[in-house]
Amino acid sequence: MTEYRNHLRKLPDRLALLLLAGGLAILALLWWSAVRGAPQRLAALAAPLMIWVAMLWFARRRRVLRWVVALLPLVFAAPFLLPGREIPADKVLDRYQERIVRLEGTEYVWGGECGNGIDCSGLPRKALRESLFLEGLGSFNGNATRAALRHWWFDASAHALMNGYRGYAKPLGITGTVRTIDYSKLLPGDFVITRDGRHVMCYLDGNRWIQADPGPGRVITLDGRGADNSWFDAPVAAFRWTVLDRAE
Repeated sequence: MTEYRNHLRKLPDRLALLLLAGGLAILALLWWSAVRGAPQRLAALAAPLMIWVAMLWFARRRRVLRWVVALLPLVFAAPFLLPGREIPADKVLDRYQERIVRLEGTEYVWGGECGNGIDCSGLPRKALRESLFLEGLGSFNGNATRAALRHWWFDASAHALMNGYRGYAKPLGITGTVRTIDYSKLLPGDFVITRDGRHVMCYLDGNRWIQADPGPGRVITLDGRGADNSWFDAPVAAFRWTVLDRAE
């Protein structure tokens, strides 16, 4: 009976250890995996919660430490609770272009949305989400950080963006091919989607386009007029991120 009681007393500690180990294992798997679908997003929320509950249990007998651990969720939630104001499109655009160019050379992975692997629609989504979050942190603008969180949670494929999913992107009424359309009607940060909804290419400036191309299997930047790339001959329609829409 005494051994059984000792076993019961140790059970909460063992469960807390399992929670901690499970949360850390999930985070490690998420770090390694390039794919960022709905299951991964749910896991990204569950893992920190598991770790926090375990830490709270182990800190229960130390008052100061217990309060520190208990308040940790507020620290992580703070960027999303900041007061909001208008999101400056020009500043976000500058960050967006910087972030998207940094991803050049990243391996192409279908469904990927991180530095370990990325696909054609994940490329502009990741760059936009990071630029919104960084702008929100830098200017204490809760609207920007919350917009980044929404873009992360409500993921969108190329086909969904083309069909107006959640108003993320606005059509520009520009059609043709990357090789032939009038670039004077585009602004840096705009992107095109092939008419079949299979591929996204992002306009940088001049004749330069960046894309996660499954052909060479990486993110590449090419001259849209002269480069030998089959996507540049595919019929496309042009779009602009709504949050980057600004006076021309």
